[in-house]
Amino acid sequence: MNIRDYIHVQELISIYRHNSQKDWENIAFNHTRKINRDTGKNMLYKNILKRWQEKSKNLRRQIDFINKNRLFQSGKNWGQLNTLIKDDIYKIIGQPALVFYLKNKSIQIQQISRIHDISEVPYFDQRIGFHYMREPINNIADSTYWTLALELSVYGYIFENQGRTVEKLYIWHQTPYNADERIEVPYLKEEVIKLLEDYKENAEKKQ
Repeated sequence: MNIRDYIHVQELISIYRHNSQKDWENIAFNHTRKINRDTGKNMLYKNILKRWQEKSKNLRRQIDFINKNRLFQSGKNWGQLNTLIKDDIYKIIGQPALVFYLKNKSIQIQQISRIHDISEVPYFDQRIGFHYMREPINNIADSTYWTLALELSVYGYIFENQGRTVEKLYIWHQTPYNADERIEVPYLKEEVIKLLEDYKENAEKKQ
């Protein structure tokens, strides 16, 4: 398996977020302008953006393939930290923070988030109003809550294709104020299928 052919689940979802690319372009543009002003150079922001994107891809791949899976027992169930999972059909990889293996091959998945505010309300700006994901999942709000719910659902779908049953999905919200808060999210199976099929179709067109 060549991991360069695979995309991280978080990276995949960012493609379908309404304004994720524009946000990074603005950050890169402002960063480049500051560098040019301070150093007298004439760097292009697109080159810096490309460098950041490649660095992000490599870092995620290294994290997923270097970290070892750690098993532990919790009562009658087994749990696993930093579980490496992949799907060879859609060429995706990911690493949910915590997976519990329950009875009858069912699973519970938790993903850590240290974002201060986890909200279901979509992002808003004056130009276009509320942000929603891109087609074909444009019924999902582009918000912290729904982005994490979608990520967890992709993990659940990968496990489901391996013969498991998704029982519950949780955001494990870790901030100094609520280190042990678990927020249950729905399993967005229909949206995950649309997302993966659309990504696979577009990836095949580029080959």
